[in-house]
Formats: sequence, C-alpha cells, structure tokens
Amino acid sequence: MAVEVLQRERWSGDPTPAGRQVPTTQDRKSAECQLWSHQLRWELWLIAAGEFLQSQVCRSQDEVFDTSDQWKAAMVAKGWS
Repeated sequence: MAVEVLQRERWSGDPTPAGRQVPTTQDRKSAECQLWSHQLRWELWLIAAGEFLQSQVCRSQDEVFDTSDQWKAAMVAKGWS
C-alpha cells in the first residue's frame, strides 16, 4: 500500500490550492473537500452545491486525512454518496 505524503509550497502569504478529495454527490449536487496551503500548514475547505460550508486549519498530514474522512462520513450519514 502506497503512503500519500502531502506536499506544500513555501508560504507566500496567499493560499494556493494543494489538492481535492473525490467529490460526493446527492440529488445531482456535488460536494468536495479542497486542500489549500496555509501559514500554519494546510487548510481544508468543504464546498457543497457551490456553497462554502466550513474550513479547518490542519497542522499535520494525519489531521488533514482524519478531518477529511470525518467530513466525508458525516456527508454520507446525511445521504450523500
């Protein structure tokens, strides 16, 4: 099993996109977890049906993956697939 290692550019003062999780869907709407650079490491954004729902600053790679998994599980529990 390959282990994913998150890469981040040197902080320039502006957030830059760093990746996306495979989107989830519900009734032809989609949601995705976007990964952005942040002064403290990374920031996750949850976007659903074109609407920003929440964000979280993550200081470690494990926190990024754990948060993303928790958000996806919560979306699935609400009927998203």
